[in-house]
Amino acid sequence: MKKIMSALTGLGLLALAPGANAVVIMDSTFANVDWTKTTLSISNATETATQSAAGGNPGSFRTMSHNFGSGIASLFIFHEYIGTGGTYDPGTSGAIASIDYSEDQKKLAGTGAVGAFVAIKQGGVIFKGPVLNFSNDTTWITASSMGLTATDFLDFTTSTFNPDFSAAGATISFGYGRANDTNRISPTTITHGIDNWTFTINQITIPEPGTLALFCFGLAGLGFARHRKAAA
Repeated sequence: MKKIMSALTGLGLLALAPGANAVVIMDSTFANVDWTKTTLSISNATETATQSAAGGNPGSFRTMSHNFGSGIASLFIFHEYIGTGGTYDPGTSGAIASIDYSEDQKKLAGTGAVGAFVAIKQGGVIFKGPVLNFSNDTTWITASSMGLTATDFLDFTTSTFNPDFSAAGATISFGYGRANDTNRISPTTITHGIDNWTFTINQITIPEPGTLALFCFGLAGLGFARHRKAAA
């Protein structure tokens, strides 16, 4: 009887196991028409961004130059992917369990650190995610942040609320953030690149009818086994 109970319980656990469905949104060519940007904050600075045809990891990539005047200067820019298939609607495609993010990055010219962030937009609100370490190395490196949930993102303006990853949430678009703060005697420019930009959206899946029926059968069998044991 214990073997039967163990087997039935195993079937129930199997039915409850989360699915492994995932949707990937990525870009490794960075055509200019596929990207737009929003200036979130800026002072005594400008940014230019464009596709570079060669020198990526491999092939084409996106080049950004941050140009700062003398004295205190700063900027924070949200780069948003607007290419085909670049959004995700939790209402039609399923609630989000977590998000994995990765990008390749490279310092091209200039001195000073570059701030790199995971970033998304929902309902017209831009949300800033975790900071990524940006290397001053002149070779391509991969930076990533895995298993991100809604609580890992805060709205940029007030930092008081999170996006909605549930099935009731609005459509989400994806991008990345770049930031700098400097205080130089003379104007300076920091140039850097991004390639192989990737969001992996791990979905919360609902068991299919057959799997749900198997789970119910397991529960019914377990209840029957307990009843027989009590009656013995």
